[in-house]
Amino acid sequence: MLPQVIMHNLVSIDGRISGFQPNLGLHYGIAGRLGCDAHLAGSNTILALPGESTEVTADDHGPGEAREPDQQYDAAEQSTGDSATGGLLVIPDSRGRVRTWRSLLRQGFWNRGIALCSRSTPSEHFDRLRAARVETIVAGDEKVDVRRALEELHARFNVHKVLLDTGPILAGVMLAAGLVTEISLVISPHLVGGAAENMFSKLVLPGGGATSAKLVNAEQVADGYAWLRYRLGVGEGR
Repeated sequence: MLPQVIMHNLVSIDGRISGFQPNLGLHYGIAGRLGCDAHLAGSNTILALPGESTEVTADDHGPGEAREPDQQYDAAEQSTGDSATGGLLVIPDSRGRVRTWRSLLRQGFWNRGIALCSRSTPSEHFDRLRAARVETIVAGDEKVDVRRALEELHARFNVHKVLLDTGPILAGVMLAAGLVTEISLVISPHLVGGAAENMFSKLVLPGGGATSAKLVNAEQVADGYAWLRYRLGVGEGR
């Protein structure tokens, strides 16, 4: 059984995730209202955190060319103080690039870590994860099979709702695969334009056509900020 997945991001009016100062307290305050059991972040997003490796390649489940880092909202510095996700941090990382699990979990926003790996993940990385007391889900051969990993996340860890808080690479993959139940967007009152990364720039839908979504909530949450929630009609029980 698949858990529900809520993709939650703070974007400019034109869908950009960089080129403006995001209101991170608002972003994570609203994330805490979504009632998620786990926080799923791409490895590129984690690597972009201060103190992490600056090595950036394609996500473990995405296309093969190198990518720029995803925009990162630093929960450790900007959250209002409450965990937005119930304590589980989940990172797809089949190549074993994330090596600071201890410091991530010491931040106090997550009390448990789960690494999503594949059968090609180096054995020494599993040793590092065991030493850091990080649990693993192995799904896929060369790259992480995200659908199977989500199913196991539900079965083994009783996760019913996942907060997908990441950049366009992982988000695009999961949207195209039909794994996202809902899109939650906090719209910042900024227009950026230019070459700044767009939240949906990596999304390629099957067949090349558009898909429909149902607006289930729209409200002003701060001066100039709007919170929109769209349901995509997939998720738990599918």
